[in-house]
Parts: sequence; structure tokens; C-alpha cells
Amino acid sequence: MVHWTHAERLWQGQALMVEPHQGFAYAAGAGFRVPVGLGVTLMPLRHPYEAALQARSLAMTTGHPVVAGFGPGARPFQQSLLAEPYSSPLTLAREYLTAVRGLLDGALVDTNGVYVSGHMALPSFPAPKVEVGLGVLRAGMARLAGEVADVAITWMTPAAYLRDTVIPAVTEGAKGPIGPGPG
Repeated sequence: MVHWTHAERLWQGQALMVEPHQGFAYAAGAGFRVPVGLGVTLMPLRHPYEAALQARSLAMTTGHPVVAGFGPGARPFQQSLLAEPYSSPLTLAREYLTAVRGLLDGALVDTNGVYVSGHMALPSFPAPKVEVGLGVLRAGMARLAGEVADVAITWMTPAAYLRDTVIPAVTEGAKGPIGPGPG
């Protein structure tokens, strides 16, 4: 569709049958090299280092910019993988996206957070740009997306909710840091 229509990017959400990074890499290997977006992959499935590495690898494989969107997933999913759901998805998202963005920017990320810790850097290598996105369902995550993400990613969101809640919250977050607040 991206080759044959006015679509700008091919999107895939998290899947548990064919993982989206591998699906897009397979498509690129088959000759379908188009801009792609991951909207969203789930944070409990991968460390931020692997998330940044996979996103950059996908940009290199496709030869196009990538939007790498992340989200904490539903509480039951978190609990099934982690024994307990995240006590603060906002704190998780802030730490996770800050680490991923730093790694993609070539920075040495040295962090000791509640959810993300490490002393890490990706080896430098030229690649198309990777924009970091955050899955947004409510105003708190939208504010955080405005602060720390390049892109806010919604799903099945009514236009009125986007207009009245999401866009104002993203705009507010883009003006400066917010507190961690309840997740």
C-alpha cells in the first residue's frame, strides 16, 4: 500500500504470532522497503537497549525512517510477565523512552531508575532516523508523550477525545516536565 497509494508509512502493532520487527525485516528482505511504524510494541517484552537496537536495525534494514512506538501494555499482561503490574506506568514510560531516545541519539545512557537501570550505549553506525513514540490512551500519558516522545500514538480514539483531551495534554507536556503522578 505504501508503494502504491498515498500512505506514508506501514504500521503494525504488537503481535504475539509474528513479532513486528521481524515481519517488517522479512518484508524488506522480500523487496518491500518502505517507511514503517511500530504502534505500539510492549515494554515488558524487551529491555530499552534491545528496543533501541531493534528499532535502529529496522531503519537500517528498510533504508527508511522508523517510528518506534512503545507502551506499557494492559495490567493483566504486565502481571502475567512480571508477577506484578507496574505501580506507575508513567514512571516506567518516562524512564524507558528517555533511555531509548538517548541510545538512538548515540549517548551513553547511565541510569538507575525504578524500572530502567544500566550503563549502556549503542555502537555508532549511520542509520535512517528513528522517532520514538508513546502509546497514549489517557491524558497523563499524553502529557508525558508531549514531554519525552517524538510521536503520540493512539488507537481507536474518537476525534472529539483527540481534540478535547489528547491534543491539549500533548501540547501541555511539550511545554515542560510534569511530575510522575499516578499511572
